[in-house]
Amino acid sequence: MALHASVYPAAIYKGVYAPWTLKKYQQLDVPISALLRKITKNMNNFPTALLYSSKSDGKGLGFTRLSTRITQHKEQTVYTALEGNPATARAMKSILQRALVVNNCTNAPWQSTKIVNMHKEGWLSSLVQTLAETGKHLTLGGTSMANTVEQLLLDNNNLGSLFDDAEKTEILAAGITTVGDLTTVDNQGKSIWLQTNRLPVPSLAKITNDHAPPQAPILLRAGQNWLVDHEGCNAETGQITEILGFTSTDRDEVYIRI
Repeated sequence: MALHASVYPAAIYKGVYAPWTLKKYQQLDVPISALLRKITKNMNNFPTALLYSSKSDGKGLGFTRLSTRITQHKEQTVYTALEGNPATARAMKSILQRALVVNNCTNAPWQSTKIVNMHKEGWLSSLVQTLAETGKHLTLGGTSMANTVEQLLLDNNNLGSLFDDAEKTEILAAGITTVGDLTTVDNQGKSIWLQTNRLPVPSLAKITNDHAPPQAPILLRAGQNWLVDHEGCNAETGQITEILGFTSTDRDEVYIRI
């Protein structure tokens, strides 16, 4: 059929790189559906659902939506890039990381994060929205850190669902990434929440008022600021140590700024 030999390949080639939402891609299905009714010699009011239903139930014609084909190619592109050469893999990881930021969620090293939804246009928008319709999600590598101090604060599968978009924007601007960023240590070495009047964003009280603070050491990561207590540097002097980065993946040496 010319539709599959010419029209679909041309549309997929251009569509797979477009930064459209799923709704925009589905608009491409409208003229294709009309063409399929003519090809199959059906009336104009023939149900669209039957065009794309499986033949196995004895009712559908078994066609695949153009929007679905494009989304499938996008998904294939993601996995192919991640398994490709290092430069290509880094580029795709950057696209996934950007999707998290658009989704009002940051990512921490070694921690898995799900890209749950994307309401703004972006290259991953249609893929994320299609997967969400089937209860699936893209996950950006690492290990789950739920219910620990390293749990991402704005992960929509956990605490992130407590905040609206405006509150998430404020939290991101304040540089708060993990649950551990809201804790301090008392005289007995036990993790406790920051006092409400010391929270950088008032809405964070939704967590500190209703949840117990997790008990575990906080992992060091670039961008953190610490009030370090050692000779020549303590709370009385008001000196703050900022972590700038690490010399190796073993994190055995750290660059700091005081």
